[in-house]
Amino acid sequence: MSFAEELKRRRKTLNLSQKDLALKAEIGNVQISTYEKGKVVPSLITMRKLAVALELEENYFITLEKTKLNDDVNYQDLLIDSFIRFYKKNPTERKVMFLKRVIDRLAVDDLAEVV
Repeated sequence: MSFAEELKRRRKTLNLSQKDLALKAEIGNVQISTYEKGKVVPSLITMRKLAVALELEENYFITLEKTKLNDDVNYQDLLIDSFIRFYKKNPTERKVMFLKRVIDRLAVDDLAEVV
């Protein structure tokens, strides 16, 4: 089942309108319609918000997408798209802080591989 189909199925199971879900997830109700039609895949952050609003495990949709894709390259694309969305909508200070955290995390991972 696709993200779009599962989103709509779960929303209807809980008897929520698109507007109700949008309010619970703190996103625009037009976005819900777009997601349910499969026109756009939301960012990872939005997937988490939707999962919580639909009373699912926080990573439910992310896991669903990864399982559906079953391809690390496509999953990496999903992560990169989420990164780019975050990066574009934040001020320079947050971008710098975020990039420093990414670099620090990469450095720690590299050190762990050496040891």
